[in-house]
Amino acid sequence: MIDTRDSLRALRTPTRVLLACGTPQRLRALTAAVRSAIEEPDAIDTVDDLSPTFDVSPYSAIVIDDDVASRNPPASLPWTRSTARPPVVVLLQSTSRAELLPWFEQTVTAHVLHHDNAQQYNDLHVTLRKLVSNDIFGIEKYFAWGARERSFTLQHSSEKERLVSEAEAFAEMLCVPSRMRALVVTAFDEFLSNAFYNAPVDESGRHRFRDRDRTDPVVLGPEEAITVRLCADGRRIGVSVCDPFGSLDPRIIQSTILRGLRRDARTWSHSHGGAGLGFYCAFESLSHLVINIDARKRTEIIGILAMRDSYRDFLGSGKSFNVFARRGPLQRSDEREATL
Repeated sequence: MIDTRDSLRALRTPTRVLLACGTPQRLRALTAAVRSAIEEPDAIDTVDDLSPTFDVSPYSAIVIDDDVASRNPPASLPWTRSTARPPVVVLLQSTSRAELLPWFEQTVTAHVLHHDNAQQYNDLHVTLRKLVSNDIFGIEKYFAWGARERSFTLQHSSEKERLVSEAEAFAEMLCVPSRMRALVVTAFDEFLSNAFYNAPVDESGRHRFRDRDRTDPVVLGPEEAITVRLCADGRRIGVSVCDPFGSLDPRIIQSTILRGLRRDARTWSHSHGGAGLGFYCAFESLSHLVINIDARKRTEIIGILAMRDSYRDFLGSGKSFNVFARRGPLQRSDEREATL
């Protein structure tokens, strides 16, 4: 009798993960996260440091813990010299923008998780699961079972103001402090503006409304409707805006955030481009920014805010950032990541 499980294993993409961690206690926690996220990984290799000559090509994903990350400048790490670039997940404990900046400068590093977020909210599990499963869409992945949720669809840009008010009322109902509610609204407003004015493209890929004033009305067809979801579970509140175009270039978003990290938004005038400033302000307004892209088919932007005790607590907290690109049926994770 043929064991169908063996047949399925032979067909699936090999999964080999590298954990770079120098602390035994943390290594156990990271190993547990990998085993919970990946069913029967082919191998979990561990190192307590990384050198520029290390061969990363065999791996489906690399997880670098804070202790290794703090000792190694990102530009000197091995993937900068590798033609096969596996997804790299970096866990950082620092809340310093100066320490965050070098990891954003490495375009292959599309997954930066703050240590507290990964530990408290299981974000490392979600990141690894999405990387190996190719099931990248959905805000519900980041929230506990039974989370409160509201969903909307809209086709007309004139509905944007109403939806922003809905998000603010949703946050107020959950007793989110007023200054924290303002952060949610800032990010949500930018996500909606992007979906209406930047995302729509024609058959040739030309952006239809990018040059329009943001006060000019835009009407989308029924098959182009934007889907909005609000979600909360008592620990975090999140917004998701999904468009059916898949035209967002993650390199532009990463470049925008880089510019903001290099020069504080307070000194970045609107002459640098409203959309760019808007996305950086959205990033600064959130605990976690997630971008999911299925090229030419779908884009989802998720913003998550930890429901901290105070605005001051939020200012002292860390940031997480993910970009996921859905792979084609014959494309490996490292091949797709190399295009980011």
